Amino acid sequence: MSRILIAEDEDQLRVGIALALRTDGHEVAEAGNGLDALQAIVAGKSAGAPFDLLICDYQMPRMTGEELLVKLRKVRAVLPTLIMTGYSEKELLVRLMRAGCRDFIDKPFEPSHLCQQIRDILADTADDALEARRKEYLALMGEKTIQTAHDLNNILSGAIGCADMALGELEHGHPLRRRIEKLLATSNRGAEICRNLLKSHRAAEDSFRVTTEINSLAARIAAVLEDVAPENVRIGAVTLDRPVWLSADAERLQQALLNLGFNAIASMPTGGNLTISVAYSVAARPGLGGREQPCVVLSVRDTGHGLPPQMKERLFENRPANREDGHGFGLGIVKKIVEFEHGGWMAVEPEWGKGTTFSLYFPTERITS
Repeated sequence: MSRILIAEDEDQLRVGIALALRTDGHEVAEAGNGLDALQAIVAGKSAGAPFDLLICDYQMPRMTGEELLVKLRKVRAVLPTLIMTGYSEKELLVRLMRAGCRDFIDKPFEPSHLCQQIRDILADTADDALEARRKEYLALMGEKTIQTAHDLNNILSGAIGCADMALGELEHGHPLRRRIEKLLATSNRGAEICRNLLKSHRAAEDSFRVTTEINSLAARIAAVLEDVAPENVRIGAVTLDRPVWLSADAERLQQALLNLGFNAIASMPTGGNLTISVAYSVAARPGLGGREQPCVVLSVRDTGHGLPPQMKERLFENRPANREDGHGFGLGIVKKIVEFEHGGWMAVEPEWGKGTTFSLYFPTERITS
């Protein structure tokens, strides 16, 4: 079953297409404009449940189909796209193809024609999906291999200790010494193989964490959000006048900032300011007895309607976006990126009616300049 997102502002047409696709066996999500479609695609990718296909109208409020394709490329969330259009100008079709459109369908169309065209597109991408599943399987097998190596290394360590003690209790020339020495040498060799496997795995994990300059990362995300945001939302970055370095997975940090940025934009339907800032701080992780440590702090502040007090405790649940409060969109994923992938923590300062600030704390060994 394929996951398909329909982006179409005409309700009757969108519902009709969704019904036809569900009847054809697909899982379908809907968006009424280009911005909502962009947010849904980014959230799906962050949650590990990406869409297989986007069907979108060319003319939509807040963002055209062409603008949506350009934004998807900027946030690295490109996916096969079928554009619905009543326009057939050659120049437009060429632009859409360059932006990443896979195919077109002219309005009006029969549902059966649309379903067949979608089946053809998905069949063309089946090889890519098979390769992705193969890589996922290999990654799972790798994890199981590492776990087995870890357990075996523990067992061999016990065997080596016992053999070593037995060898120490035997006199030189004892008939069992040679056999125990061979047992000890073989066990040591097995333990060395396990340690090499574990060392290779740690090196592969750490390769995603590289020294990243945070000022430029914050400025880059602010620029991307500025392209996406309505004209009545002003976006800026406040950075330090010296480089800020952090060992981090830059792509995942960008994903966290994008999710927070999309939430902030959604919380300001009548306009406002969104600011991404970078700072150094010495702060205490909650729940660790007040022990302070140097941190790099990334903050996302909006001047939207803020949050009611009862919402604060539910913010980081893995739940769909709440369009009434504008927050909660992918915050569970943000928490995972910050806390579990980077060893940091989050703080939120909501002020009902005045805005919300999300601060991401990343411990660092020292403050550098």
